[in-house]
Amino acid sequence: MRVSKNSMPANVAGALAGSLRNGDVESLDVMGIATAYIAVKAILLVRAFIEPYGIKPVLEITKMDAIVGKEGSQRTFIRFTIYPVNINARIGAFFKEVTDGEQEEGRAGV
Repeated sequence: MRVSKNSMPANVAGALAGSLRNGDVESLDVMGIATAYIAVKAILLVRAFIEPYGIKPVLEITKMDAIVGKEGSQRTFIRFTIYPVNINARIGAFFKEVTDGEQEEGRAGV
């Protein structure tokens, strides 16, 4: 997803939230400080949108280079990749491991 300086952070966050709730990984490509600011605001907003569903956004930031235009000039942009992590599933898996471990210890003592 590309972010421009005219993008509204709430609209970008809404689009991100829909994808992340479905379990999709999303990327925001930004070029320039104004678009980076909008992307960061959108990521902060999306967190509030998806955390009630038990999903936590995990962010990866990468510097990318691209060839742009007919002249083939090189431009640098930033890619924000957002991964959805289901908090409820991770907590449930943790407690299942702990419970299974306690049961195994109990069986071993019998």
